[in-house]
Amino acid sequence: MNMTINMNIALCEHLPYESSDQLRGSDIEETSDGENSASFFAWNLLGKRWTFLIIAELLARPQSFQELVKHVQGISESVLSERLKELEREGVVQRGVHEHRPLRVTYRLTAKGEALDPVIRAIGIWSQFC
Repeated sequence: MNMTINMNIALCEHLPYESSDQLRGSDIEETSDGENSASFFAWNLLGKRWTFLIIAELLARPQSFQELVKHVQGISESVLSERLKELEREGVVQRGVHEHRPLRVTYRLTAKGEALDPVIRAIGIWSQFC
């Protein structure tokens, strides 16, 4: 995916920043049509600052930690590490360790993460109208 996506950080600051583990344990009411809180959970995960841009970068190709630091401009290494761990826990990102020297770790999207491609593209298109 060779497109630059400008994310409106202010939108993310209005979303809750609870961890997804906290969400699973909370009592969120079902909607009137019987849906559970899956969409709220998804927005909570994707709405965290930098997560959208990390996923957008990984849609282009698998990348090392240092490549992600370089391509997601402005993100600190500690925040990137935290977001990648969370995305890995949620099954969106897979961490691969390559045993040859020098040791190299690559992050790639799982099928669950790749399923976000149309969402990321749609938000990118929509953001051009803002």
